[in-house]
Amino acid sequence: MAVITIVGGSLDPIGLHHIELIKAAAVGSDRTVVLPCGMRPDKLTVNDINPAHRAAMIDLTLRQLDIPGLEIDFSDLEQYSFTPTIELDRRYRAQGHQVRHAIGSDLVSQIRNWTDGEELWQEAYFVIYPRQGYEPQDLPRRYTWLQGAGKSAGSSTEIRRLVYNHEPFDHLVDPRVAEYIRTHRLYTGQVPRQARPMQYEKAPKLLVVPDLMNQSATDAARLLQHRHGARTETDADMILVLGGDGTMLRAIHQHWQLRIPFFGINFGFIGFLMNDIKAKIGSDEFFKDLVMYYCPMLHVTAKFSNGETRSSLAFNDAWVERERGGGAHVEVLVDGQSLGDLYGDGVLITSAAGSTGYWRATGEAPFKVGTPDIGVAPICLSHPSWNGKRVPDTSVIELRNADPGPRPRRPLFAYADGKSGTDFGQVTSLTVRSSGVSGVQLILNREYSLDKKLLKLLMPR
Repeated sequence: MAVITIVGGSLDPIGLHHIELIKAAAVGSDRTVVLPCGMRPDKLTVNDINPAHRAAMIDLTLRQLDIPGLEIDFSDLEQYSFTPTIELDRRYRAQGHQVRHAIGSDLVSQIRNWTDGEELWQEAYFVIYPRQGYEPQDLPRRYTWLQGAGKSAGSSTEIRRLVYNHEPFDHLVDPRVAEYIRTHRLYTGQVPRQARPMQYEKAPKLLVVPDLMNQSATDAARLLQHRHGARTETDADMILVLGGDGTMLRAIHQHWQLRIPFFGINFGFIGFLMNDIKAKIGSDEFFKDLVMYYCPMLHVTAKFSNGETRSSLAFNDAWVERERGGGAHVEVLVDGQSLGDLYGDGVLITSAAGSTGYWRATGEAPFKVGTPDIGVAPICLSHPSWNGKRVPDTSVIELRNADPGPRPRRPLFAYADGKSGTDFGQVTSLTVRSSGVSGVQLILNREYSLDKKLLKLLMPR
């Protein structure tokens, strides 16, 4: 029987006290599952920032730790939901596991107020992390105190307060988390930045990702790896991509969870996401006068005729299209409300960052990164007359085969980021929304900023 310790909480933000708790909880556990909660009506501060920022700070902190059996479960964050402790307890016990719940001593008095709290109090097993000022006398029936824990000061509430008041907080968080908070202006009462100027005082340590089919790119990669290459992925400060937009998309899908910025040098053709600075590769000048954009990703779920589902991420776009030689009959729904049926080659859904690609090819105008919208557009529409639409990025969009069945007359095939992402094959529906976990920090030289490139597309000379 495996021992599973669940470390839940908002982790908003994750601090050094959380690291101490997780390390102590992992002792004697076969698996230690860290499960940050999604949106909670009873804890409104959790909803103050984009959950993808919380996920990024958790990744930056925990993925560099060497803790056997450590797992990070972002399912609640991705679904914008909150799974009560009792449901987690029942789920894992039903699988035959011995389940322990790690909580701070400040929460012990609240257990009975949780969902099915009396059952938790009597049946669940708690490992309790001592918090200064909280020494409960009334304790659950099955518990133990975490040994060697409780030495780290601070709390997430204290970290947020210090950040808001512009007071020092670095001593309470991992250095990368401190930098991330400052970069995105989190917990300041200001709107987090979608784009910000930046520069590196010294050359960053690079994870170099070239287009292996491009000789010039691989030659440049060897030079840059020798000069600035990081020893390991977790040691890198930046992911340097050498190639075209396709190479950048593949690199994003492979490395986004490192939570460090991407910087591209164009060795391809269009290179909208890249910098045209091949001539500067011999110097460190391209690490200065930069603009960093925060680009949320799309969460894409395909449903198949047997009822099963499969999920993936998209940086640019996702779409359904007809079978070769046939036509597509697609019902479009936004937040469960049908916008009607479309007949044509298919339907495309795009992020702001992807709107300069396939979306623009459908005849729609691209829109600026940071715009809180998702685009929905028909592909080679036959009828009825229906122009592309932009909906709020909080929307859930479903593309449903309007000719369903095990052998539909007009089968649909679905993709996320094309060849660089996921080919789902034949589907009955595709559901897309902004990811609650995934986002990309994309850096461009100010001369090649996305804003300037977008302006040239919208107002060509």
